[in-house]
Amino acid sequence: MQLNEQTLKHSALGAAILTCGIGSEARLEQSMGMGRTALNMGALRLANLDELDDDETVISASVVGRALDKNGKLTIELREVFRSVELLLETEERRPRAVINGHPGGFLHWLLAAYFDLDVLDAYANGRGHPTLAMGGLGLARPGSASTRMTSYGSLRDGSSEPFKLYFEGNLGRAEELVRYNALRGDGAAAIARGPYKASFLRRTSAKQMVQFEAALGERAWAAGDAQGRIDAITDFIQGTELLRGEVVNNHCKWGGGYSSGFIEVDCSGSDTRVGVVNEFMSVDIDGRRVATFPDLIISINPETGMPVSIIELQAGSKVLFLHASSKNYPTGAGVRDASVFPLIEELLGIEIGRYALS
Repeated sequence: MQLNEQTLKHSALGAAILTCGIGSEARLEQSMGMGRTALNMGALRLANLDELDDDETVISASVVGRALDKNGKLTIELREVFRSVELLLETEERRPRAVINGHPGGFLHWLLAAYFDLDVLDAYANGRGHPTLAMGGLGLARPGSASTRMTSYGSLRDGSSEPFKLYFEGNLGRAEELVRYNALRGDGAAAIARGPYKASFLRRTSAKQMVQFEAALGERAWAAGDAQGRIDAITDFIQGTELLRGEVVNNHCKWGGGYSSGFIEVDCSGSDTRVGVVNEFMSVDIDGRRVATFPDLIISINPETGMPVSIIELQAGSKVLFLHASSKNYPTGAGVRDASVFPLIEELLGIEIGRYALS
């Protein structure tokens, strides 16, 4: 299947919805700009996992830390991402077939596919936004899992001219600690590449057909005639429900330790509502009762437009609508079924996540 401008438009909105707190209407054009750049570099092909032989391989690349600034722009240079991938490819004798994204949001995988002449894989490591590499780690973060190869390239942005190059082979959880340490010494972000992963492995561990899923969601949302029609279309597609509607009272999210974390308080018909955030939405509690927990879909919508609204835009006085759907209603990866990925999130928020997520 060839990727084109129409796929881009649909995928951009679908991904903005599925990021669960990162994407927004305001960032759509920025996101689509990256996709258009990729399309202008040459023909892009979407490959289904079933098309790949068991031994064909796939690579992934992403940005760890504060990937976007307040205007939605990448905080690092694309050449750093490309160089990270080149470092990984230098360690491999066999050329990979495709590139996979960690989760919906942005079109970095399209750019990498165009630059390195690879296919875009119709799968993500996970089907909704998540804050850690481990959550998109395909199950490789748990102790005793198979070794992961990871490379990183960048500048510490501390006035020194020498870039750093990292090569790591081992447990993914340990690799993330190392890369985040370097990211925090710079401006809060670092480019990484990881893999290669065999197609046979990804068939068991990835969120399959997610590119088509997000495009179909976006197509339905774009086709709706008005705000409520768009809300209804999104809710129907994800087989979800309207969780709450109200006005933001406070946004207590703060940046620290490589994450934006905290709680958003919402006045919902007099109910005490707290939405837990670690980069993306992690939980919703109403009057002390847990009603939604990652990896369920927790989606923030502007009720006046029916379009996604980001966490950073949810300031005091903002009107907001939250949609919720079970994690059974969309493709998920093995990383979100790994008990070892939740203690960090629980420590940052001071609430239970794993018990609900794995029940």
